[in-house]
Amino acid sequence: VVRTDALSGQRCLALLGEPGAGKSTALKATSRLIAAGVPVQSVDLADYGSEETLVSEVFGHPSIHDWMAGTGQLCLVLDSLDEAQARVPHLGRVLANRIGRLPCERLFVRIACRTADWPAGLEQSLNKLFGEVAVVEILPLRRADAAAIAAVWCDPSRLLDEVARAGVGPLAARPLTLRFLARSFDHSEVLPGRGAELYTVGIRSMCDEQNPDRVDAGLGGALSLDQRVAVARRIAAATLFGGASAVWTGPEVAANSEDITTEQLTGSTEPTRSGTAALTVSAVLEALRTGLFTGRGEQRLGWAHATFADFLAAEWVVANQLSVAQARSLFLGPDGRCWPQTRLAAQWAVAIAPKRFQFLTMADPAAFQGEVELPDDQLRAAVIDGLF
Repeated sequence: VVRTDALSGQRCLALLGEPGAGKSTALKATSRLIAAGVPVQSVDLADYGSEETLVSEVFGHPSIHDWMAGTGQLCLVLDSLDEAQARVPHLGRVLANRIGRLPCERLFVRIACRTADWPAGLEQSLNKLFGEVAVVEILPLRRADAAAIAAVWCDPSRLLDEVARAGVGPLAARPLTLRFLARSFDHSEVLPGRGAELYTVGIRSMCDEQNPDRVDAGLGGALSLDQRVAVARRIAAATLFGGASAVWTGPEVAANSEDITTEQLTGSTEPTRSGTAALTVSAVLEALRTGLFTGRGEQRLGWAHATFADFLAAEWVVANQLSVAQARSLFLGPDGRCWPQTRLAAQWAVAIAPKRFQFLTMADPAAFQGEVELPDDQLRAAVIDGLF
C-alpha cells in the first residue's frame, strides 16, 4: 500500500482501477501526483475518436511545442485510456511512438485506465523509455472515505452501521455500489434487503456500465446486463471450484499453471432470465472489464473481493439447477464437510435457495456460523442444534 503523494517522484505512472473507482478524481489532484512547480498538460483521451485528431491536437498542441523548445519539465496527464482505446484499437502503440519522440528525461507521464484494458504492449514500451513504469491500482474505500461519500445522501454513521449488520461491507467499499446503498438508505434509513438480496443488486450494479459517456458512445458492451452477470457466474464457478488463482488474458502458451485462461472459460452457454449467454472469448473479456475484477499483475485479473466469487459461484449452482448429488460433489469433501474454500459459497447457496440446499447446513453446521445471513429462523435453529 502506498500513498498517492509518495508517487510524485515517478517519471511514468499508470493509475488503474475498476469502473468508478476514482481514477479521474485522483488524476485531477495533480498536486499529489507530481512534484511542485512542474507544469501540467491534461488530456481526456475520451474526447478523441481517431488517431489523426488525437496526434494533431494532443502532441501537436502549442504548449507541447513550447515545452520542447525550452529546458523545463512537463507532466502529461492522459485520462480515459480505456475509452479511447475502444475507438482506436492500436492506441497503445500510437502513444508509445509519440511519447518516444519527446524529451523523456524532462517529461512526467500520468495515465488512467481501467485495469482490464491496460495494454501490456504500452507498458513494455514505456518501460524502455522511462526505465520503469509504476503501475498501481486504486484500493477499495476506507471507512472514512465511504462516510465522506455517503454523507451527500444520508447519515453516514447510521448507514455504515446497517452495512455492518447486513454483512455487505465489500459493497460499501466500492464507490458505485456505495452510492446505490446510500441513495437507497436516504429516506427510509433501511437498506433495501439483506444479505443475498443486497448482493444480487450490488453485483448487477457492478456489472452494469455506469459511465453515461461510454454508453452514449456505444461502448457499453455487446452483452446485456443479464448475460454479463451469467458470464461472471461461470468465471466464479471455474475459479472457485477449479482452484484457479486468477484469469490469464494473454497468450495461452504463456499462462501460469495456477491460472485459468480466457480460452478455457469458453464453450457452451449459461442460462439467463430471458435466454442464454454464449461463452466466447469476447464475452469473457467483457465480464472481466466490470467492477468485479482487479489486477493481479500483467495480463492477470482476479476477483475484487473474495465474496463476489463466493456469491456468484453459488448463483451458478442455483441457476444451472444442479442436483443434490452434483452440489454435494462440489461443496463437500470426503469427510462429508465443506471444503475450506467452498464454505462461503455453500452459505450463499443456502441463502439464495434455502429449500434446495438446506441439506448443507445439516452436513456441516460449523460452516454456517454467521459470515452470511441465513434467510429464516428455522435454518438458524437447525445450525445451532447441529453445532450442539
